[in-house]
Amino acid sequence: PFKANSNTTIVVDVKTGEAGTVTVYNILGQVVRTFSVNAGTNNVSWNGKDSRGNACGSGIYFYKLSTPSVTDTKKLVIVK
Repeated sequence: PFKANSNTTIVVDVKTGEAGTVTVYNILGQVVRTFSVNAGTNNVSWNGKDSRGNACGSGIYFYKLSTPSVTDTKKLVIVK
């Protein structure tokens, strides 16, 4: 969990020679924000805002790493 109006870091590892995306979804499955990632270890910093800059409310969110060889989904929580 992380507090609203702060940042969280999502750490993902991508195979050498691959690139992909980390996509944050809300509980309804709607895309909130998408980040590009490259080969190696990536530290994606998310400030709890959607792609338009609007603050996301408290609740459960999911992030999905998608590369040619891996699809991995994990949960994160924003609390007030």
